[in-house]
Amino acid sequence: MLAIHAIERDILAFPTAESQDDTGINHPLVSCDGCGTKWHADHQTLCPTCARGVGMGWVLDEDHTLDLMEAVSYLDENTMYDPETENETGEFRNLLKDHVPWYNMSCRQTIQACYAALLLREPHPKVNFAIAFLWMEYAEAPEHEMTWRPYEVTYTEDKLYDSMMPSW
Repeated sequence: MLAIHAIERDILAFPTAESQDDTGINHPLVSCDGCGTKWHADHQTLCPTCARGVGMGWVLDEDHTLDLMEAVSYLDENTMYDPETENETGEFRNLLKDHVPWYNMSCRQTIQACYAALLLREPHPKVNFAIAFLWMEYAEAPEHEMTWRPYEVTYTEDKLYDSMMPSW
């Protein structure tokens, strides 16, 4: 009975401003099916915008994982890949275009799902390169326009005037 209440409490929770401070690839990015808002959550939380949906992340299914691993497998076995080398990152980006048609280098959720799938693989130089590549790709990808930003305040004239009003 206690476990059920703990799960219900977690589901009914909202993300906090503090929970959004970590925007790195290792902090799961989830989205609301109802309104499209995106936010970071390491446990189930209600949408901070509409409060109707529970944030859902994206985990690669078997077919998507096979596509990704096919691209990784085409990396040259004899090359010591450096994710900061333009030629090598360009080569891998082309492999992703050819073998992973659903991959979107501008979508942090897609990049994060690929990254998480590769972390489950046995360590190998090709996999390690792909993980480092995706880590850098995530850092460079733009934040989605529907990302919840709790610290971002939009001032209208009324709000600005109210914030300047003296207390007396």
